[in-house]
Amino acid sequence: MKIRRILSVFLLTVLMVSLMLTPQAYALPALEIKAKAAVLVDADAGRIIFGQNEQEREYPASITKVMTALLTLEAVDAGKLSLDQPITASAVVNDQDPEGSSAGIEEGEVLTVEQLLYCLLLVSANEAADILADREARMAAFHDRELMNLPFRYACKTGTSSDFRDNWCVGFTREITVGVWVGNFDASPMKQVGGMDGAAPIFAGVMRLAHRNLAPSFPGPPPGMVRIRIDSRTGKRAEGLDLPQAHVREEWASPETMPQPASPADYDAVGRAYLDSRYTEWFTSPSCTVGNTFCLLPRAWSGEAPRILVPADGSRLALDPELPGGGRRLKLRSNLPAGAVWSSPTLTVVQYGEEASVLLEPGAHVITVRHPELNLEQRSSITVREL
Repeated sequence: MKIRRILSVFLLTVLMVSLMLTPQAYALPALEIKAKAAVLVDADAGRIIFGQNEQEREYPASITKVMTALLTLEAVDAGKLSLDQPITASAVVNDQDPEGSSAGIEEGEVLTVEQLLYCLLLVSANEAADILADREARMAAFHDRELMNLPFRYACKTGTSSDFRDNWCVGFTREITVGVWVGNFDASPMKQVGGMDGAAPIFAGVMRLAHRNLAPSFPGPPPGMVRIRIDSRTGKRAEGLDLPQAHVREEWASPETMPQPASPADYDAVGRAYLDSRYTEWFTSPSCTVGNTFCLLPRAWSGEAPRILVPADGSRLALDPELPGGGRRLKLRSNLPAGAVWSSPTLTVVQYGEEASVLLEPGAHVITVRHPELNLEQRSSITVREL
């Protein structure tokens, strides 16, 4: 009995000591997550450790933006888009979450595919993803590619008159050639209807119908033609230079008329292709969106022969009464640097600084441009008639 009492006292003592030594349980502070929803999962046990609105359906914005960028770059690699193609932001930019990330792109603003990708990947701009994914926003630059995506290989070319008087589309397979003209029989202008909107849909429909029971094929290259890689910005052969793949394309060429190879002198220090002075007015205008792809040659005179670019020598011009002012005002352009002076013995020349234009009249005329400092001069003979 004495042993049992001692054992009982010992066990009771151990139990009391163990209770005294039991660590006190503390409640963990609640996690504060600023996100709308979150979930923390133990992957090994398959157990949710923490959840906050984990059952709510939320839009995977960041994943969607990454996928949008991936699909856009794949379209560039496939030749369906190019990095320097402009896109006009549509009304989709107005339908954005005010709390979401944004680059501040406004409706009607024009950006290139490359600029939109920068906005998408660096700024994480939601509207940039919407613009790249918005078919209507791309229509102005790319038109309806699905419409012209025929289930066989073909070639076609569209055209539109400057005042939308008419438009056309001509194309072919090996078996069939189709030409479509769209316009008013009284020669009155249409309402902003271009070749892709007017003639092209008819061409596509006729081609589909014509090949419904006739297997299409496409002509092969003529004998002796070779496949070459060119820089699409300059038209020169892309050989021995590390050029951006977005601008390199394959073309057929004849050995007798092979393009010149590209050289480092065709590009600036960051790889932009040089444009000569013929493109100065366009390149410096607000509508130019290729500043990351091209640049102007340095302003120093290159020593090239002086040329009148507009109007070119031998031009035959027509005064169109449908155009503003009857189409009489013609802006003059040359390859000479700043300081050129324009004149004509038979036409009125209006010049303000570097901008010059001439008021056309029916008849034969001579226009002269002269650079007094460089002692350079060039003339252009033109003929003007009324429609």
